[in-house]
Amino acid sequence: MIYELTENKKVVYGVELTQIRLKEDHPIYGKKGTLGGWIEKESNLQDNAWVYGNARVLKGQFEQSPIQIQGTKHFINEDGDGFVSIGCKSFHISEWLENFEEIGKSKGYSEKQIKEYYYHLKHIELLINNR
Repeated sequence: MIYELTENKKVVYGVELTQIRLKEDHPIYGKKGTLGGWIEKESNLQDNAWVYGNARVLKGQFEQSPIQIQGTKHFINEDGDGFVSIGCKSFHISEWLENFEEIGKSKGYSEKQIKEYYYHLKHIELLINNR
């Protein structure tokens, strides 16, 4: 398994959940020590599965699935608490929307890709704000 259980616990619907953490660097999920979502028990996740941010898996299923979009260059993932990752960069959604053009240009995105990712970010902002 790529994750370990932390000491962080919370109770949701009467079920105790434990937060997970990466045991090693992972090319998609992040660096060793990155905190993930919350699981009821280790059997909720198989093999190299990962749960992001504030997502919760109990009774073998997501209580609220995180947002993930495959863009033309990188995945966009909701990390929880308003944070979003594009590739290996993670910022609060408000920071992304304020700085997306500058970040996109610095990472070699074309103007078309910058516009595409802006629309993805606006979509994610809408979904986050309507929860």
